[in-house]
Amino acid sequence: MKKVLCILFCVCLASMSYAAVITSQLEAPAVSVEDIAQLEGAANDTLNIGGVDGGTDAGANDGSTYVASDRNTQGQTFTVPVVTMLQGIWVRHVAYTTLVGNGTWANFSGDITVRVCSVSGTALTVLRREISTIATNSTFSSSGDMGTGRWIYIPLDAPVLLASNTTYAFDLTKTANHFEMSGLKAGPYAGGHAYSTSSKESMNMDVVHANGDRTFILNLAPGKVSPVAPAPGAVNVGVNQDLSWTINDAAITNVDLYFGTVNDPNLSLIPANKKLSMAPAATTTWDTGTLAYNTTYYWKVDAYEPNSLGGYNKIQGMVWSFTTKPEDLTPVVDAGDSIITTLALSSSPNVLTLHGSVVDDGTTPLTVNWQAYDVAFGGGLTTKVTFANQTDPNTTVTISESGTYILSLSATDGTGTVSDQKEIVVYDSDCDAAKATGTRVANYYDRDDNCVVNLLDFAVFASEWLDSTGLTESYLHSATVAAGTDNALVAEYWTGVSGTDPNSLLADSRYPASPNGSYLVVNQLSGSMTGDNYGQRIRGYIVPQTAGTYTFYIASDDGSRLFLSANTTPVDTNPALGNQIAEVPNGNWTDANVWTKFPEQKSAPVTLTAGQYYYVEILHKEGTGGENVSVGWSTDGGTTITVVPGTVLRYALP
Repeated sequence: MKKVLCILFCVCLASMSYAAVITSQLEAPAVSVEDIAQLEGAANDTLNIGGVDGGTDAGANDGSTYVASDRNTQGQTFTVPVVTMLQGIWVRHVAYTTLVGNGTWANFSGDITVRVCSVSGTALTVLRREISTIATNSTFSSSGDMGTGRWIYIPLDAPVLLASNTTYAFDLTKTANHFEMSGLKAGPYAGGHAYSTSSKESMNMDVVHANGDRTFILNLAPGKVSPVAPAPGAVNVGVNQDLSWTINDAAITNVDLYFGTVNDPNLSLIPANKKLSMAPAATTTWDTGTLAYNTTYYWKVDAYEPNSLGGYNKIQGMVWSFTTKPEDLTPVVDAGDSIITTLALSSSPNVLTLHGSVVDDGTTPLTVNWQAYDVAFGGGLTTKVTFANQTDPNTTVTISESGTYILSLSATDGTGTVSDQKEIVVYDSDCDAAKATGTRVANYYDRDDNCVVNLLDFAVFASEWLDSTGLTESYLHSATVAAGTDNALVAEYWTGVSGTDPNSLLADSRYPASPNGSYLVVNQLSGSMTGDNYGQRIRGYIVPQTAGTYTFYIASDDGSRLFLSANTTPVDTNPALGNQIAEVPNGNWTDANVWTKFPEQKSAPVTLTAGQYYYVEILHKEGTGGENVSVGWSTDGGTTITVVPGTVLRYALP
C-alpha cells in the first residue's frame, strides 16, 4: 500500500474550534491545509493495529487498540514539516462489525487523559498532559459487534508549539469505561507509527507498531508567528519577563501585539490591550514592565502580508497565556530565647533543645542552617557545639565545654537570607552561673569564692586571720602545713584595678602592701581567681625533683609576666633588671594552657638543680571577660608542655 500524507484543503474550520470538553460526531471533520491527517481505517480486527492474519476478529488485538480502564496507553507518532501550533486531536471509533459478538464494545463517557510528547528513540518526554471530560451530549455506547465510526475531538486547553521537521507523539489513556480506536496495521502515513505502552502513561513506547497507524487528524494552526518567551501555558514566570516572538514567514511585513489579563475571543475587544500597531516585522520583543504576581496574562501577535490589491491581509494570531509566580515573601526566622545553663565537665556533655522556628510561604525552595560561634575565640566557628540536625530549627545540640556561644539560625529562599541569633552561656556549675549573673548568695566559708568549701578555704581564712593579728609568715606556713597544703604558692589579689596591663597593678597605690585578699595555689601552677578588673601576684618557690634543662611557658587572659630567680632571692618585678623570663604581651590574651600563641610566652632554657629552691613570681592582670593564668614547662628540649605540678611548689622556705 502506497504511503502518502493526506493533507486536505478546506476553508471551513468551524469543527476545529476550541471546546472546553471532548465531543464526538458522525460527520467526518473538515481538514485544513495546515492539518496533518491519516483518515483510513480498518474494515475488521484482522486489519486493525495488532490484528492477526487469518484471525477470526475475536478481539486478539484489543491490547493494541482499546483505550480502556483495563488497557494501557495507545498512541501515535507524527512529524511536523513546519513550525506550527497543535490545538487539538481527532481520533475515531472503529466503524466495522465483527460478527462474533465481542469486538467493538464501547462506553464512551467520563474522562480521557491526553499527552503530547517529544520523542527520542522509543523514549517519551511529556510536553503537555491534560485531562478532559467527555461532553454529556457526545457520549455513546455500543455492545457486541457494532462499531459506531464516530469521530472524537479532544481539544487542548492551550496550543502546543511544535518545531519544524521534528517527530512528536500523542497518546490517550482512560481509567474508566472504554472505546476501540480505528487504525490500520499496515497504514499509509509515512511520518510516524502507532504504539502501545506496557503500563498506563509509561514514558516509553513499549510496543511499537512499526507499520501501523491510527486514524487521526491533528488540528494545527498556521505558524506565521511563534512565541519564544514565555512559552504558552508557562507558570511561575518572573514579574520582569518580557515578550518575544519569531516571524516564520518572510512575507510578513508588519505585526500588531495585544496583551492583557482578560481573554476575550481575540484579545482585541479592549482597546488598551493593543500594545503595537503595524510595527515592522523586525520588531520581535516588547517590554512588559513589572508584572503583577500570581496573575494570568494573555497575548497574541497578528501578522500582515501584502496582497495583490496593494493592501494587506491580516492573519489572526493565536492567543497564548502565561501565569506569573506568586510573590515570594521573606522568611520569618526566630532562633529562640537565649539560654543560661551549667555543665559538669566530668559527666556527659550538655544536650539542649534549641526551639527555633522558620516560617515561609513556600514560593521558592527554602534552606535552613544553624551555625555556632565561640565568643572566646573572637566569634569564630566552633566544634564545641554539635548539632543533631543542622537544618532543623528545633534540633538539639551537644556542648562539650563551658563558655559563651552564639548560635545563628538562617533561612534562605528566593528573596535572600534572613538570620536570627541566640546566646548560650554554659557554666561549670550552678554556683559559677549564679556568680556570673549576680544572683549568688555569698557563702562565708567559701573564702576563695571558687564555689568549693575545702581545706584551701581554711588556709585562706587562717591567712586573713594572721594578717589581722600581725603574726609572722612562719605561722601562716604552719597553718598551710596543718591544712595539708605545704605544696602551694600564695596568691594575693587587688580588686577594682582596670585595664589589661600588669603595669596598672604595679601603679596601684595599694600594691603590694594592701591586697583585698589571698588564696593558695595548689595541685598545679594555675590561678583560680575569677571576676573582672583585678590584678594578682602569685609567688613562692619551685623545687625541681629532677635536675635538667627546663623551658618555661606562661598563658593568661589578659596580660601576665613570669619571673624566676636563680636562687631563693625574691625577684625584682622591673623587667629591665633581668628576672623576667616570659610574658603574655600587654594588650593580648590566650585561652587556658595555650602556650605558643605569642613567642614571648616561651623562656630561654634554664638549668635547674634537683632539690634546690628557686623563687618564682607571676603578675597577672584581668580586665573583663574570661580569665585564666597558668605556667607550664618542658624538660631537656622536649616538645611536651605540661602545667607545673603542685608537687614542686612550696609556699615558704623549709
